[in-house]
Amino acid sequence: KVYGPPGVGAVWARGALYVSHFGSGPAPPSRIYRIEPGGAVTVAAPNAGVNGLALGPDGRLYGGRHLDGTVSVFDWDDLAAEPTPVVETYMGARFNSPNDLVIRSDGTIYFTDPGWQSPVPEPQAARRAYRAAPDGTVEVIPGTPDRPNGIALTADERTLFITGTDGLRRYDLNADGTLASGATNVDAVSGGLDGLGLDCAGNLYV
Repeated sequence: KVYGPPGVGAVWARGALYVSHFGSGPAPPSRIYRIEPGGAVTVAAPNAGVNGLALGPDGRLYGGRHLDGTVSVFDWDDLAAEPTPVVETYMGARFNSPNDLVIRSDGTIYFTDPGWQSPVPEPQAARRAYRAAPDGTVEVIPGTPDRPNGIALTADERTLFITGTDGLRRYDLNADGTLASGATNVDAVSGGLDGLGLDCAGNLYV
């Protein structure tokens, strides 16, 4: 069993489940566990510094790192090695504490930055979600819930969902992954929300 704060950013890859696990307080230590189908748990990365995890279209493992404010990619051959940053700054400053992320088939990364494990003072002027295009361009996703947290993309890549401390929002996307509309509140779901997930039938888990 894994004791302590719950694991986050679960990713199934290479025959096992990978989750991150961290303590409380500003920039807490974080590691990645590998959980085997039979229940055996090992530490795959003892000093990962991540919150959410996601698989990219290239099959690599990406993580939102509260440790250094980046979205970074890990090396499957050595998950314990220092990951490589792929999204580092916005308007010349590091991000507060990248949380959950989802990656489109063309490599576009959508991620939340709620500030939960951020340094003090927070490097960014606001707690937001972002879209990082394959060319490196980073833009703010407007109208997110307060302290945006969970994020999910539908299988057809035309709808994005984001949770936060005051509900759930959805966004329509263009064929290239850019925003086609502003935020729409999902009235059927309310309250403070954390992670999101979509299954192969399109059901949304909150």
